[in-house]
Amino acid sequence: MLIDVTPVIEFCVDLRAFYNVDLAQRGYYQLRTRLKPPAKFAQCLIDVHIPRSVASALFPAAVVNGQAVGKTIEIVYADEWVRLDDAVNFTVHLPQRMDKLVKSCVEFVLVLELWFIEKDKMLSKELGGCELHTAFRCLSRREMLLKFRLSHGLHYHRPVLFDYYHLGAATVTIHASLIAADTKTKPKRRRSESGSPPDSPTAEKLRTYHQSVCRSLLTAYDALQSRIRKYIELFPTSYPIRLQIVDVDAKLEAMQRRIDQSKNGWEVLEEDLRTLSKELTAIFGQFLELFRSFPEVDKSLHNEHHHGR
Repeated sequence: MLIDVTPVIEFCVDLRAFYNVDLAQRGYYQLRTRLKPPAKFAQCLIDVHIPRSVASALFPAAVVNGQAVGKTIEIVYADEWVRLDDAVNFTVHLPQRMDKLVKSCVEFVLVLELWFIEKDKMLSKELGGCELHTAFRCLSRREMLLKFRLSHGLHYHRPVLFDYYHLGAATVTIHASLIAADTKTKPKRRRSESGSPPDSPTAEKLRTYHQSVCRSLLTAYDALQSRIRKYIELFPTSYPIRLQIVDVDAKLEAMQRRIDQSKNGWEVLEEDLRTLSKELTAIFGQFLELFRSFPEVDKSLHNEHHHGR
């Protein structure tokens, strides 16, 4: 193949709230999170981004040394509930051809850690910025296994309980989806490969490749459409939402006809991938805008998790 097509996946993690069940130490706490890829993709690129932060927080959420650090909260009372509303996006560039992952389940691990600092150290004037974060110490760590499929995405909400000696819990919501395709052009092996006759073996491989990667992007788009239709029903009837449904099968057929009629299928492939990536990124953005902070969606996902156990 002249072009390698690899997936770009976005994991959007929301730390909703923290519950002090029975923490022995009073002071300041942070939740820190990072995403671990499968061992065979250990060197993949993961961009970490905080899409929003609470300006009124003592120390707002931030990215420190590649790890997402939630806002700093003070725990004073037993059975205390603290609203977090911390959000972090992990954009993953997997170094594997997309057509090789169509039927695969890629297992990521979300690491969630509870960090602590005493009040007197926190208020010390000698600490500030990154130096403050290094003064915290890790009390407990939990790992969540995330089984991701390109075609389905992942939507998840659950409480995470830390260990017996540090009895606290956090509620976590995750929305993840394939959002785009990265392309890497390889050197041409033969002059004729870029413009092969329509009935040549190379042209047939290109058509199969085009169909596979475009179907992956369109299937992810359709999965988001289905989720949006499902969650729209949770909104009050007085809150109208218009959704233009795309017939992904018809769109794929039209793209296949176009590449069949083209004299340069590789250019058509790149153009179709740019178009589909832009549309997929846009619908995932719309999904997040509508439902990322919508409590009824969290309740629905919690019920899915409960009944699936």
